[in-house]
Amino acid sequence: MSNHQLRQATPPFVLAVDTSSVSACFAIASGKQIIASIQTEVPVPHSKTFFNLLESLLQSAGKSLTEIDAFAATTGPGSFTGLRVGLSAIKGLSHAARKPAIGVSSIDALALASKTFGKVLVIINAGRDEAYAGLRLVRSGEIVKVLGEDLVGPASNILQFFDQYIQKDRLIIIRAGFKEEDREHDLELGLQTIRVTSNVAEDIAIYAAEILTRQSSYDLRPHYIRPSDAEIKRTD
Repeated sequence: MSNHQLRQATPPFVLAVDTSSVSACFAIASGKQIIASIQTEVPVPHSKTFFNLLESLLQSAGKSLTEIDAFAATTGPGSFTGLRVGLSAIKGLSHAARKPAIGVSSIDALALASKTFGKVLVIINAGRDEAYAGLRLVRSGEIVKVLGEDLVGPASNILQFFDQYIQKDRLIIIRAGFKEEDREHDLELGLQTIRVTSNVAEDIAIYAAEILTRQSSYDLRPHYIRPSDAEIKRTD
């Protein structure tokens, strides 16, 4: 939990990262303007590429770390290892610079990246034929509202659980990490599905700036939803 205060007349420079999946996303924004962004899907652990990508991002933006007013990162759900890399790095940068560090759940970030307003259902591939899912209410200029609890389970069960909301509210479904045929199957069922392919870190950076104006403390704790493989093995 961070309680750094940020008071300034001009929009803050926010550096945001998303390491929750194979794709590494970085962005710097000032208010609603994106200054620079990088998105890559190289098959290399984020721990080996993070700081090289960070340096490239800063060079592209023409900024140094001392000019960054706040940092932000996705907190999950997603890749346990990837999330730890991003959260640890952002926490360290924030501590060293004495600047705020803001956590944004992967579900909130994808809901924002879809550029959709109203109630949206976000479904993220969790591996093992399972999916993470969460229902969100997105309104322009407001903090994303969590509706109910976020879940993890077989993808088919997820759709069944949320079916009453899908039918009643004509929910738009946002899928991430799935194959194209999964989206085609959704269309066959008459479901409105969006596949987010944009740099999610851009939306996180803009959203984090909004959070800065509304809150004085910020949460950077991981949001895994389910235990990691290591934790499961310890209980066996």
